[in-house]
Amino acid sequence: MLDKIKITDELLRMDDADSFLGWCANRRVGLILHGHKHVPRYRQEWVTRSDGTGQSITAVGCGTTLGAQGKPLSYNLIAWEPVSRRWNVSYFMDPGDGSGFVEQYLSHSAA
Repeated sequence: MLDKIKITDELLRMDDADSFLGWCANRRVGLILHGHKHVPRYRQEWVTRSDGTGQSITAVGCGTTLGAQGKPLSYNLIAWEPVSRRWNVSYFMDPGDGSGFVEQYLSHSAA
């Protein structure tokens, strides 16, 4: 079972990511969910809008609920915390042997 997952940005960075984040910020999108690499991941970025104001955008990488590519079964719980105005994410994994889902502690990238 994975206790910590550390992934380099080069493996997960999308082409023209800055333009995409700018597009999201201009539309006041605060949360992006993705899962193409089937790797649980959390990243928070401060993005400047075209009008010069800015906002925080959180990106959550999702694992695989079906154990794709031999990776553990996984799911995420995402909750909005109104006091801190942040998205909180809990990651759960099962090795696929029926032993059950266990919360994982991941290393988070600094923004």
